Amino acid sequence: MGPAILGRRAASQARLPVVDIRQNTLALRGGQRRQVLHCQPTQVALKDEQEQAAVLQAWTELLHALTHPIQVVLQVRPAEDRDLLGVKPNSVPAPMQGIAASYTDLLADLCARARLVHRDFYVVVPWDPPVISRKDRSQTDESTIARLEERTRTLIQSLNRAGVAAQPLSDDELVGVLYHTLNPLLGRRQPLMPQDLTLNRLRDLLAPAAFLASRDTFEAGDRKTRTLAVTGYPRYLHLQWLDVFLSLRSAARISLFISPIATELALPFLERKIAELASSLRFTAERSGKVDVERKAALDDAQALQARLVRAEERFFDLALYATLESADAKALDEEATRLETALGGLMMKSRRLLFQMEQGYWSTMPLALDQLGIRRNMTTAGLRVTFPFSASSYGTPEGQLYGLDPTSGAPVFLDRFALPNANAVVLAQSGAGKSYAVKVEILRALLRGIDVCVLDPEGEYVELARTVSGHVESVSPTSSQIPNAFALGSRSTAGACTDRKLAVFALLRQLLPGLPDAEALILQEALGRIYAFKGITDDADTYALEPPAIADLLKTIDYQGKQGPDEEIARQLGRRLRSLVEGPSGWLLQGSSRMSIPSHGLSVIALADLPEETRSPAMFLVLDRLWEHLRQREGRRRTFLVIDEAWWLVRQPDTARFVFRIAKTARKLNVGLTVITQDVLDLLASDAGKTVIANSSVQLLFKQAARAIPELAECFGLTRPEGLLLMNAPVGEGILIGRNSRTQLKVIASAAEDGVART
Repeated sequence: MGPAILGRRAASQARLPVVDIRQNTLALRGGQRRQVLHCQPTQVALKDEQEQAAVLQAWTELLHALTHPIQVVLQVRPAEDRDLLGVKPNSVPAPMQGIAASYTDLLADLCARARLVHRDFYVVVPWDPPVISRKDRSQTDESTIARLEERTRTLIQSLNRAGVAAQPLSDDELVGVLYHTLNPLLGRRQPLMPQDLTLNRLRDLLAPAAFLASRDTFEAGDRKTRTLAVTGYPRYLHLQWLDVFLSLRSAARISLFISPIATELALPFLERKIAELASSLRFTAERSGKVDVERKAALDDAQALQARLVRAEERFFDLALYATLESADAKALDEEATRLETALGGLMMKSRRLLFQMEQGYWSTMPLALDQLGIRRNMTTAGLRVTFPFSASSYGTPEGQLYGLDPTSGAPVFLDRFALPNANAVVLAQSGAGKSYAVKVEILRALLRGIDVCVLDPEGEYVELARTVSGHVESVSPTSSQIPNAFALGSRSTAGACTDRKLAVFALLRQLLPGLPDAEALILQEALGRIYAFKGITDDADTYALEPPAIADLLKTIDYQGKQGPDEEIARQLGRRLRSLVEGPSGWLLQGSSRMSIPSHGLSVIALADLPEETRSPAMFLVLDRLWEHLRQREGRRRTFLVIDEAWWLVRQPDTARFVFRIAKTARKLNVGLTVITQDVLDLLASDAGKTVIANSSVQLLFKQAARAIPELAECFGLTRPEGLLLMNAPVGEGILIGRNSRTQLKVIASAAEDGVART
C-alpha cells in the first residue's frame, strides 16, 4: 500500500453513522434523530422584482424563526444513457422504430453534450437530545420523534411560504436515498427490491464494500471522493451566488449548514470585538496621528450590527459550506475540483481542499446533519438573505419526456405530465408560432412511452402524422360513410348515461339552432326525454343495448305536441325550425348511424377538414362527445392524451365550453391528459369555462403572442414584464413552459425523424 494511504480498510458497516430508520426518521449513533425533506426548487430568475422580494422576505422570516440548526443538501448525479433511453427501437411497433432510434440518438447527444444531471434538494431537520439514562430511552425516543416532527411541520410551512414545496421522506425513501448515495454504481445494477428491506439488516444493506481514507481522497466502494470547504466570503454576495454549484456536471453533494446563534451569546462576542477595534484605532491614531480607514469601517459596521441585534432586526448565524465531488477516476476528480475552485474564486470566495479530513468531509455532506468539520463563518441575516439555496429550474431532471431546451442556459427541459396533480395542458400561441409542431413532437414521444393519443383535428393537420405511424384516421364530413350517431349510447356505458346522452344531444341542437327561445328549448328537452322513454331506454345500464332513437323520432314527437296541448304554437314553431335544420346543410350531423370505431391503443385522429364555419363548431362538439364516451367506456385505464386543436371553436359557445370544462375536471380520474390548443387566446380568456380549463391544467405552454393579448395573459398566468416582452418577441418554437409551480423558457427541439414528421 502506497505511502499516501493513511487510513485502513475496516468493516464498512461499523463506520456508518446510521443505526436505524423508522417512523420516517433516521436514528444515528449517540441517539441523534433526523428527518429529511425533499424539496422542489423554484426558479427565482424568472420572477419580477416584487416576486423575488417576496421569496427573499419569506426566506428571511424562516431564518429569523429558526430555533435549531438545519442542513441543506444539493445532490447532483449525472444522468446516464439508461436514464434517458427508455425507448428501445425494437420495443415499439415497426412504423415507430425509425422515430424511436432518432429520438434515442437525440437523447444520447444531449447526454454527452449537455451532460445532463439529476438534482435533488434536501433539508435535514436535526434533533440532538441530551444524555439520558438507558432505562428511559424508549420513552425519550417517542418524545424526541414528536418534537422532531413538530420542527419539521413548522419548517415545511415556512418553506412553502417561500415557494418551495417540501415533503418528508418515508422510511423506504430514506433507505433508497442512502443506498443510492453510498452505492451509486451498485444501485444502478441492483435496484432496491421490497424484500431487501425485510431480509437484510439495515447496515448490511446500506454499507459499500469498503471505506478507505487517504491524504486527500476518501473512497467509498469503487468511488473516489474529494471535499472542499468554503472558508471566506466577499463583503457582498449577490442573489443566486449558489448557482456556481448548480453548474456542476459531475457527481457531487453540496452541504450548507445554517446554525442560529442566540443574540444573548452573540452580543458579548460583538462587544469584545468592538472594544478591540476601538482600542486598536486609538493606538494607531496616537502613534501616527492618522485614522486607520479599514479599522474605522469595521468598527462602524460592528457598532451598526450591534444596534440591529439589540433591536432584533438581525440575527447571528454560523454558516458552513462544503462540496464533496465524486468520480471513479482520480484525474477527472482533480479536474472537477480545480474547475470548482476557479469558479468560486471568480466570486471572490476562498476555498480549500481538505487534507487528512476526507472521511469527516464525506459524512459532513451526507444528508445526516453531521458537521464533522466545523469550518464555519459568522454571518448575519442580511448576508444569509441572498443565500436562498432552492433557486433552480425543476425541469432539468431527466424524467418523463424531453420537451426542449432552456435557450438561456442550454439545459434540457423534461416533464412527465402524469406525475403532476393532473395531466392536462393548455397550449396558447398566435398563428405560425409553432404550437402544432410542438404538440406533434409531444405526441410522437408520448407514443414511444406507451401513451395513447386521441386527436380532434378540425384542420386535418395531424392526418399525415397518423398515417406515418400507422395510426387510425377517421374523417367526419357530410360525405363520410360513417357519421357518429348523436343519439346512441355505448353498450358499456355506466349507469346514468341516458341522462348524459340527452344533455349532449340538447347541447348539440342548441348549437345548430342558435337563438332558440327558452320556451322552445323547454319543449325540446321534454321531447328528448320522451323519445328515449318510448324506446325503453332509461338510466338502467341493462337498457343501453336497445335500439336508440333517431332524429325522425324527435320530429314526430314534436309534431304530435304541435297538434294538442297548451303549447301547440310553440311546438309547431320548434318543429319548423328543426325540420329546416334537418333538411339544410347541417342536417347530416343529426343523421349519423354508426358508433365511432376507435382503437384501444396507439394514435387516433378524427379529422374535420373543409367543413363550413357554421358547421365546424357543432361537428367538433359531436366528435368530442363521442371521443369522450369512448374514453369513459374503455376497459383499461391506460394513460391517454386527448388533444383538441383549434379549441377556440368550442369555447366560444357556452354549452360546448362547459363540456370542455367537464372533461378537464374529470380527465384525471380516467388517467387522461387533456391538451387544449388555441390561437385565439382572448376568446379562451374571455370565457369563464375557458379560465376554468386553464385553472385545471397543470401545464401551460405559451408561445409567441400578439401585443394586445399580453395584458390578459399577464393577469391570468401572473406573467412578469420580462416574460411578457419575451412572448411578444419569441422566435418560432420558443416560449415559456409553466408547471410544477415553476416556469422556464423553452425552445422545442426534435430529432431528424421527428422533425420530418412534425412538419407534415
